[in-house]
Amino acid sequence: MAIGIGLRFIIIGLLVVSLSGLTDLAVWAQTVTMDSAPPVLRHDPPAPLYPGDVFLIRATVEGESDIVRVNLFYRVSGEKTYETIPMTQVSENTYEVRIPVTKDFKPGVEYYGVEYYIEAADRLGAEGTDGAQALPYFVAIREKPVLISVAPKRMKRPWWKNPWYWVGIVLAVGGGAAAAQSAGRKQGSGTVIVQ
Repeated sequence: MAIGIGLRFIIIGLLVVSLSGLTDLAVWAQTVTMDSAPPVLRHDPPAPLYPGDVFLIRATVEGESDIVRVNLFYRVSGEKTYETIPMTQVSENTYEVRIPVTKDFKPGVEYYGVEYYIEAADRLGAEGTDGAQALPYFVAIREKPVLISVAPKRMKRPWWKNPWYWVGIVLAVGGGAAAAQSAGRKQGSGTVIVQ
């Protein structure tokens, strides 16, 4: 006889025990807990990473029974095997792992990144995944942009293109003309005889 939604079953049976030709009936009852659903995992994939960043994965894991293990499986894109790292429990249902992005994350390919998936198991052995070995998540690792600041090169102008040169010429010529005109007025008009 089954009671519940498939989680708890009460099994009642008759056990016939035969000892020395005697038959005795005994009632046998046992409660068995069945975990029919694997843990449910959810996470937000990270944005593209740069060398020197920290590859942070934070996942929420929920199950019908206690979670005993949460692992991150990751590999550099193009590699054959996954590395396994246990995730640390940071709150009741939250687990995380941090991996520094180093030069080892860059194989000799045109594009590169990290492929990963998460696996969790509860105390009854039910396993759940977010992603899979055959179809992992992918996060790109990009080169750090190189910012080049190009300040305009100060070019030395030829002397005749310098506006201050011409200002000086105008002041000198204008000043000389003004001085000559002023000198002619002070002496008055007269006749100059040159012999």
